[in-house]
Amino acid sequence: VEEYIIRSAELGFSALALTEHGNLRSLIQLQMKAKGGFLYGGVTQDFEPIKPIVGCEFYLTPTNYKEKGLPESDRDKLKRKAKNPSEYRKLSYELEMKRGIRKRFHFLVFAKNEIGYKNILTLNYLAWKNGFYYRPRIDLELLEKYHEGLVITTSCVGGVAPQMLLNDLDDMALLHLKRLKKTFNNDLYVEIQPHKLDDQIKANVKLIQLANQMKIKVIATNDCHYLRKEDYKAHEMLLDINSYNKSTVKAGDKWRFGDTGFYLRSKDEMLKAFKKNHKDISKSDVKIALENTMEIVEKCNVIIKLDKKQGILPKINIPVKFKDDDDEYIRTLVQKGWEWRNIERRAKDYSDFIDGEYKEIKKEYEERVELELNRIFKMKFSKYFIIIYDVVDWCRRHDIFVGCRGSAGGSLVCYLLGISSIDPVRYDLMFDRFLHEKRMDYPDIDMDFEDDKRHLVFEYIFEKYGEKYVCMVGTLLRMKGKQALQDVGRVLGVPVYETTEVTKHIITRPEGDSRASQTVEDAFKEFEVSKAYNKRHPEVLPYVQKLETKARGVGVHACAIQISPFKMYKFIPIEYRLSAMMKKLVPVSAPDWRDCQEAGLIKFDLLGLAAYSVFRYVLEAIKLNYKKDIDIYDIDLEDGKV
Repeated sequence: VEEYIIRSAELGFSALALTEHGNLRSLIQLQMKAKGGFLYGGVTQDFEPIKPIVGCEFYLTPTNYKEKGLPESDRDKLKRKAKNPSEYRKLSYELEMKRGIRKRFHFLVFAKNEIGYKNILTLNYLAWKNGFYYRPRIDLELLEKYHEGLVITTSCVGGVAPQMLLNDLDDMALLHLKRLKKTFNNDLYVEIQPHKLDDQIKANVKLIQLANQMKIKVIATNDCHYLRKEDYKAHEMLLDINSYNKSTVKAGDKWRFGDTGFYLRSKDEMLKAFKKNHKDISKSDVKIALENTMEIVEKCNVIIKLDKKQGILPKINIPVKFKDDDDEYIRTLVQKGWEWRNIERRAKDYSDFIDGEYKEIKKEYEERVELELNRIFKMKFSKYFIIIYDVVDWCRRHDIFVGCRGSAGGSLVCYLLGISSIDPVRYDLMFDRFLHEKRMDYPDIDMDFEDDKRHLVFEYIFEKYGEKYVCMVGTLLRMKGKQALQDVGRVLGVPVYETTEVTKHIITRPEGDSRASQTVEDAFKEFEVSKAYNKRHPEVLPYVQKLETKARGVGVHACAIQISPFKMYKFIPIEYRLSAMMKKLVPVSAPDWRDCQEAGLIKFDLLGLAAYSVFRYVLEAIKLNYKKDIDIYDIDLEDGKV
């Protein structure tokens, strides 16, 4: 995203839309970075703010968007007809294409205002939740239902109207545009592009004729799949990697776009490309189309309010007698925890241990808890602690081991609420390290649960707050140095053993490790085996340098979850992805946790700890063999045997 924004600024663009296929993952990044002032490549990027345009290139199905696959009766017929699974898949695909179930068209949509923004978020959510069949899909009926505040175009050659025109179904294309114009009126635009493709050349001429016939304005755009013209080779390498046939040494069938113009073009480059590739379109038509594109820029005025400090947390139900006073409720819970933890006895034991005065030690506990509560109240963090307490309390009531790690162990309030299991006064742990009075963001309590029961905790949160108000956190998987080198080497036919020798010298550290990782370029400069490899295969490194750190896929954060007081999909883009832990599709934020944090959402980390499961098995074995119940939360650490 940063690269596209920086390049747009270099080209003098006043606005930029990043319309990804079937998703809105770059939405928050574009909003954050379009104003400039961010660090990239170690340099602060200062430029005139660029207007971010909210948009998405949806996948549109000609059938009902909820229709997924053939009816069972048809599948049974095909199974009887097919000689093997491969033939069955082929017959299924052909029948699904014939009926339109597998067909997908591209459909470009922009948001004009706040209503349009909410509608794009809703369309995205429904496409992933109800319409996913190989890709997230919508249909025309759904688009018409959520049309308010939207601008649409006929899209690239993969759009409905262009495909009809390319198949000489001109009357159907006319009817299609009439239907769209009835709903969208002047917010419908016909789209042409300058690519050197036979289909594009034919479609452009017919699209302009149809636009003139229906009095619809024409806009000019350029499909972008890479940043600069010279990047097309790296893009082709990426296509080869994705289509690589692992059963052979060579790459699979090479898929190419047929043109090298799928990059971010300037206005002059657009004019030249149309003149060179589309001689049947007049210069004035192209000029008007480019000017009309700015009309969409003027129409679209969505600025997403990003406030990291707002700390979005869900509505919580506390006992009526507290009258929604979270502070008073927390104080009451802490008082109960004082009794439950038997602080009077602990103060006595501690005073005996250090040969001190019981009253002074007790006073230390009392002053410490007041200090912590006052700071929590002042910083308005009570609701956060109540949410954590609720999860911990549920786990204890359902016999699931729970604890926390990190600086939260320094909080007496956490200890009294049962969140932590360490007495911070007894062990002289600092509260300031956990919650300093100058801290701006919310505390970060990492919770640990039995790893084989952790999914139950997630299920409880989804059930308590409602699936529409909860989401897990999406992750963006990037191509790291070792993987990029291995993939490029395989595609170029370099012996695997040679590449493996080089990858041994590349240091890749996990996220959060403060020690520096090593790029492939670093390794090629430092190690003799890498230098020798580069001499034998000089074509490899340039590709790796282009692809390293680039996005390669998406996933689900292993332990993070977010909860909001409003339907999550009306606030951030939501997708449905498979969670390995939950063993089912779950709602996931399309942006990663950093972007969600910038929007104000709070991430709760619920980690699995194998040691807790071991504790469980050990305690069950002790009970079975020795008939003893042991409270693991209340073990005398002064016992010599312990």
